[in-house]
Amino acid sequence: MKNFLKALLVLYLVLSIIIYWFSGSAVSEDIVFLAPVFLLVFACGLLLKNTGIKKGIGRTFGLLGIGFVSWAIAEVIFIYFFEFLGIDPFPSIADVFYIIAYPFFFAAIINEIYNYGGKFKESFTWSKTLLLIVITGITIFVQAQVIFDPSATILETFANASYGFGDLILIISAFFLIDIVGKLRNAKFSLPWVFFIFGMLANLVADLLFAQFYNQYEEGLKLFLQIDVIFIAGYLFFFYSLYLFYEILSDLQKKITSNGLK
Repeated sequence: MKNFLKALLVLYLVLSIIIYWFSGSAVSEDIVFLAPVFLLVFACGLLLKNTGIKKGIGRTFGLLGIGFVSWAIAEVIFIYFFEFLGIDPFPSIADVFYIIAYPFFFAAIINEIYNYGGKFKESFTWSKTLLLIVITGITIFVQAQVIFDPSATILETFANASYGFGDLILIISAFFLIDIVGKLRNAKFSLPWVFFIFGMLANLVADLLFAQFYNQYEEGLKLFLQIDVIFIAGYLFFFYSLYLFYEILSDLQKKITSNGLK
């Protein structure tokens, strides 16, 4: 099933590239973009049905679910403004929903670190710290060009600064996750987090490219519309991560039931 799903997700990504490059249909692009976002919300709902939301990993999925719901609302608003009203959706209420998802993702990861007894001071080695500084520096450099654009309005500057801060939260979150994965090297739960990190990194790259090339994106230039495909790739990584969690938890549930411990 895992190999079939991986093949299906790769096929979906290839289909997304083809649609964004050749279709010229805004409706097709919107459908192919929105489907993975709502799939994430559905996947979180299934996981919460198994785990509950009050404690442990269930609380982690609950916080992630809130973030994904927030992103789904943001995407719908963005597309509605851009495609149906013909209004520039940046900045708009959509940005609020995009940005508030970041703290929930960060809180989910902090909760997961505590679930595994992790401590913040143990999360960084010198090599990790150096890599974090480099990535943060690149992020600040790219975002600063947009934030300090003299032609930008106050609202645009504030929104860009917020995205820059959100991206830094994303980077820090990814490093905490890497620490968890390192400690779970031989554990079943390590692989889902690896794919979750891939999703975070894809989202970060897409965010930076979107900030840097928004004007070209807004003009509908084919090459720059592919930024959406990078966002889609991130959503698909997130979904595969949640699928792996669901599979692991379902297997554990079956073992507990078969042993008469439920």
